[in-house]
Amino acid sequence: VLFYSILFSSILFYSVLFYSILLCSVLFYSILFSSILFYSVLFYSILLCSVLFYSILFYSILFYSILFYSILFYSILFYSVLFSSILFSSVVFYSILFSSVLFYSILVCSVLFYS
Repeated sequence: VLFYSILFSSILFYSVLFYSILLCSVLFYSILFSSILFYSVLFYSILLCSVLFYSILFYSILFYSILFYSILFYSILFYSVLFSSILFSSVVFYSILFSSVLFYSILVCSVLFYS
C-alpha cells in the first residue's frame, strides 16, 4: 500500500509538474505569438504609413513640378506672344513710316521736277 501510495503520489506530482510546465509553455508561446503578431502588425502599419507618405510626397512633387512647368510654359507662351505682337507692331509702324517717307520724298521730287 505504501508503494502504491508513493507511486500514485509521484505520478500525481509528475503529472501536476508536467501540466504546469505545459501550461507555462502554452502561456509563454501565446505571449510570444501575441508579441510577434503585435510587432508584425506594427511593422506593417509603419511600412504602410511610410509608403503612403512617400507616395503622397512623390505625387505632390509631381503635381508641383507639373504646375511649375505649366506656369513656365504659359509664361514663355505669353512672352513669345508679347514679343511677336511687339515685332508685328514695330514692323507695321516702320512700314507705315517708310511708306509715308517714300510718299513725301516722291512728292518732293515731283514738285521739284515739275517746278
